[in-house]
Amino acid sequence: MELAVTAALLHDVVDDTSVDPAEVEATFGPHVAGLVATVTQLSQMNQLMRRKHREAGRNPVRSPMPVGHVKQATACLSGLLQ
Repeated sequence: MELAVTAALLHDVVDDTSVDPAEVEATFGPHVAGLVATVTQLSQMNQLMRRKHREAGRNPVRSPMPVGHVKQATACLSGLLQ
């Protein structure tokens, strides 16, 4: 679980600063870098889904997530916790 928290925090560092994924890998190793990439991908999928819902005039918070996205998110989260 500690690695998942580390990856979640580092994901924001990669997204919001000039730190790049290669620096994360050099400092924290390839496993953490891979987890950061997974969290980043999930975040990007969430942002895209919310944008599409807004453009369609639907409330992104109340609109159900497509089944394919749920399965992919579940698979990614399972990988984080292993």
